[in-house]
Amino acid sequence: MADNQPKKAYKTLPSLSMQDKVCVVTGAARGLGYEFCNAFLQSGCTSLAVLDLKHDETRDVADLFAKENALDGDKKIDAIGIACDVSSEESVQAAFATIKQRFGRVDAVVASAGIVDNYSALEQVA
Repeated sequence: MADNQPKKAYKTLPSLSMQDKVCVVTGAARGLGYEFCNAFLQSGCTSLAVLDLKHDETRDVADLFAKENALDGDKKIDAIGIACDVSSEESVQAAFATIKQRFGRVDAVVASAGIVDNYSALEQVA
């Protein structure tokens, strides 16, 4: 987005607003998790934790969200990328400790992490 272009403006019903909420999404580096992050940001979220298996990917995606969703005025998007293996309780606890240290709380969580084997629907046994 060029610097001279207007920032995005989204309309959200007040009852669905995520204004000033701290949102956490697992599996957020791609797919549905990525889209859940976009939805939170479009609904007013200004603090976002992007969780996925690979730290480099989470950091890059968090940086992208912060840059593309920058708001006019004083408010900025504070997005953090955290490597997290949701199959490991220790990894999840460490991720949430980092989130709590950074943001102080969690208001919404979407558990979207998963590993999918891609195959033809015709090959699936009913």
